[in-house]
Amino acid sequence: MADMNITPGKKHSLRVDLTPMVDLGFILISFFLFTTTLSSPTAMKLVMPDQTARPDDSVQVRARTTLTLYPGTGSIRFEEGKPGTHPMGQVFLDKKPLLRDALLRFKDGLQREGGSVLAQDMTVIIKPASDVQYGQLIGVLDEMAINDIRKYVMVDATAK
Repeated sequence: MADMNITPGKKHSLRVDLTPMVDLGFILISFFLFTTTLSSPTAMKLVMPDQTARPDDSVQVRARTTLTLYPGTGSIRFEEGKPGTHPMGQVFLDKKPLLRDALLRFKDGLQREGGSVLAQDMTVIIKPASDVQYGQLIGVLDEMAINDIRKYVMVDATAK
């Protein structure tokens, strides 16, 4: 039999070059910094009334072009025209019948009756109840922006 001469070999040290990993880390950091500066938060523009205005100043709107919304818990009641003269309807933000459909139907009715001038004169009065959730109120304001309703006002529910 042949003799096997096993000699312990020299241990080689393992060397890992981390330079590409560091480069990748810096590239990722610079990418995320760049993309976060590009994505600026968007917020809805909210125009607040003039604080110097006298409380007896009022704006006259045509009852025919007015839609009054009463956001409450879970649903939104609405009334067309002068409050108290028409039966109230009920709509929702997340299920049918939708608030968007009611707004478009009212706007289209004004468009058919008086053309674009009457439709642009459309005014939505929002009278939130005391128990309305903040998210639902923001949903109503979003619908005003989505449906391009330019005249809307939020008043106290007890206001006439």
